[in-house]
Amino acid sequence: MRTRSLLCATFLPLALTVPAAAQMDMGHGGHGGHCPDDAVAQPILSVGDFDGSGRVSLWDIVMYAHQRHEGYEAIYDRNADGRLDRWDILEVIFDCGAESTEFDRQLVELFHRYKKYRDIDAAIADGFRPFTQELAGHGFHYARMPFLVRPDGTMDPDYENILDETVDPLEPEGLNYDENGNLVAVFHYHGINVLDWVLANRAGNTAAVQALAAQSMAMSDPTGPKPDAYASDDEMWHTHWGPCFDGLDYVAMTFDPTITPTFLQPLTQEECFLTAAASQGTSQPKLGWLPAFNMMHVRLFKLNRCGLFAGTDPDVSPDAPPEPFLQTFEEWLAKMLGGA
Repeated sequence: MRTRSLLCATFLPLALTVPAAAQMDMGHGGHGGHCPDDAVAQPILSVGDFDGSGRVSLWDIVMYAHQRHEGYEAIYDRNADGRLDRWDILEVIFDCGAESTEFDRQLVELFHRYKKYRDIDAAIADGFRPFTQELAGHGFHYARMPFLVRPDGTMDPDYENILDETVDPLEPEGLNYDENGNLVAVFHYHGINVLDWVLANRAGNTAAVQALAAQSMAMSDPTGPKPDAYASDDEMWHTHWGPCFDGLDYVAMTFDPTITPTFLQPLTQEECFLTAAASQGTSQPKLGWLPAFNMMHVRLFKLNRCGLFAGTDPDVSPDAPPEPFLQTFEEWLAKMLGGA
């Protein structure tokens, strides 16, 4: 046993006698994704500093023992085997006294801030809204909206728009829920200020719309720099070009988690309008469209064998339709540059 582990040695009998009633074997169903089928999930944290104090201590063992009784949480799974048992607490004891990394502490704080959103109603109450259908490898996406509208139709002045060009590691703009409604990940948005985009379009301000579109394209350039949000070298940003949200209504947003807009890509703004008008049978369809934006997932609430920052998880909604691409990027870009 390491010298530092002596600090926690008195907890070893407890570690070996805690009942295993809360164990849960998550397993792996389905295949595919952007990683080998035989990829193995890794622990989320490098050491068991569950309170983010900067060092593994007796309190972290207490937190683990409590969580084991409460139920499975991926962040506590120190050997990434899909269960919480004595082997995990032994790992924490062996780590006792070890210093955590800055990245560990970021993830722990993010986890404790966002674990309340396991309850979808709590997410909706805080401004998250469903904005995609269920997709293979993603589940359902929920995102903060650029503004909230009160029941009387006026905008809520106290609601904070976080759908802008800034990226805060402790304030993700979105959530992913799996086919069973379980929170599996958070995600970050990096793109133009969506509130500015919506208001410029509603006001018919052509100059502002064109300027924001140019900014969007520049921010989404694959060769350009992306935000360095976390103290990690493994961040994986991906770009959605011409995303069209058929059925998204910023003024009368749904509070019903069973009603979701349909996400399509890559479309021009005109194509998005025509598609939404046809599907909704109206000349004034509900929709949302952006030229492009960058996204990064953090798979904090479910072990992902493809990695913490992977764009998809092959074990989430494996039977759902794949992410839709209605045309190639080259076809879309040619239409955009041609003024379509």
